[in-house]
Amino acid sequence: MPATAPSDAGVTVLRVTDIEPYEHNPRQSANPLFETIKASIRQRGMDAPLKVTRRPGAAHYVVAAGGNTRLLAQLQLWQETADRRFETVPVVIKAWCSESDVLAGHLIENEQRSDLTFWDKAQGVVALKAALEQERAAALSLRQWESALLDLGLQIGKDVLSTYLFAVERLAPLGPVMATLSRHDVRDQLQPRFRCWARLAQRFGLGEAALYAHTLDPVLRRFAESYQTTRSFDATELAQQGELALAQTLQMAVPALQSLLALLDQSPELALDALRARGALALADGSNSTVPAVTSRRYRQANGIHHADAVSPGDSRFGRSTGGGGGGGARRGDGRSAFHCLPGRQAPSGGGRTGRTGRRARRGCPGAAGLRAPLTVSPGDSHRTEGDAGTATDLATDPVDALQPVLLAFAEATHCADCLHWHAGLPFRFYVEVPTLPLDLNPARPQRHAGWWLLAFLSGQLDPDVAGLLPDDSAWRRAVVPVDEDTEGQVPLLIPAALGGQLAADALVAWLTRPPDVAGERAWQCLQRARQVWAARLHAAPPDDPPASSVA
Repeated sequence: MPATAPSDAGVTVLRVTDIEPYEHNPRQSANPLFETIKASIRQRGMDAPLKVTRRPGAAHYVVAAGGNTRLLAQLQLWQETADRRFETVPVVIKAWCSESDVLAGHLIENEQRSDLTFWDKAQGVVALKAALEQERAAALSLRQWESALLDLGLQIGKDVLSTYLFAVERLAPLGPVMATLSRHDVRDQLQPRFRCWARLAQRFGLGEAALYAHTLDPVLRRFAESYQTTRSFDATELAQQGELALAQTLQMAVPALQSLLALLDQSPELALDALRARGALALADGSNSTVPAVTSRRYRQANGIHHADAVSPGDSRFGRSTGGGGGGGARRGDGRSAFHCLPGRQAPSGGGRTGRTGRRARRGCPGAAGLRAPLTVSPGDSHRTEGDAGTATDLATDPVDALQPVLLAFAEATHCADCLHWHAGLPFRFYVEVPTLPLDLNPARPQRHAGWWLLAFLSGQLDPDVAGLLPDDSAWRRAVVPVDEDTEGQVPLLIPAALGGQLAADALVAWLTRPPDVAGERAWQCLQRARQVWAARLHAAPPDDPPASSVA
């Protein structure tokens, strides 16, 4: 039959090379019966015809509903033997309807054979939702999605669809581990826990996007890297690692976190202050003793953790600086504040001071070991001031720990959370990376430009000495601290090309002093928390140590 044959007909034949496997086939793993199927076709030929279709204007047909394995087996036989028995295949040509119709056909075929993994089916069903939404030019609710699938011949309830959507949207960083997940793992273990964590993080002013980007996604990636295919997937272990990481992000012990989670599950309407007050009481009288604390050596080692509060939020690879090392980046050797330095000044050879020792080096990093604030500030609470006394409900004791959730909230409000990175040894243990797209490219997000620059000013990374402490693969470090003639002088080019020009002082002042908006309020919170860090550092400095720069 010629390749230009129109549509729906009876059984006919096509050259095997005129047909291609369906590229969006839900089944991603290789068929373990491939060799058996190939041997059967070698001996008997293809018994049942393939159902094929063709997109408008396409030269080749595609498999319309199952049969990709049989097609590939016969194509291999034709290429290997050139036997004319394998040159053509029997087919039924189906008129092209839509992408969603073909994808649904493959899902139904695989469903009938019951050979799809949970992950393959989740991806296929969510991809079908995207195809339906594109064809209808409208988003589908869970109920509409369920109804649309039923019209296509797929009966899947809303609860199952919700589980599929959660797995595809939130667990993808697990990578190859996803192939071993079951619906029970996701529905009964991971999904309810992750959603409860997101509700609690929201109480602390940490949005869901930032929670995943800086806390949960790194946990998933680390779990995937350490996962051994020789053992079965342990959803409980993954949940415990995520719980430990969340406790570090919110600067509290795991039992305190578990107490708050239990209270929030019982009383979803509780505000943060009430949660923390009742959580402190529960811890005091031991009423949460039935909740196991995940603080064993096994889980700390799995996350690279050596102490309950020794990790910057979202990145367990970096512990607190203990002085020396990268701790001296906050102040320059000539006594001027790091925030006075603008890009373009070349750092000394070697990319920054890494051998500074003594009291001033210990004071250079706000997270240096042994430094604690004279007051306690809880993440997400913008009403506490420097004069407030600590209470039994204060769950954070390190002022840098209290600063980090506020930084996350500000970065999210200004749409630049994708540029925010944690790194120990820096003045506030964070920096902002060069964005992949220019800051001013999207006119719908004008605060992205101001947000990036304010965070860059605050981090101290404009000083080449501080930039030299960034990771070697940092684009900002390579631009500010050139390693050869090819990279020298990159900052003047980088600023207009990727950073939208420098932030003008009058624009910054106008933004911070005009009637408040969400981003402006969070900017002030960042500055206030940063001031508390410096105050705590001065309070902890030895008497004979000279005072820090007033600008700092």
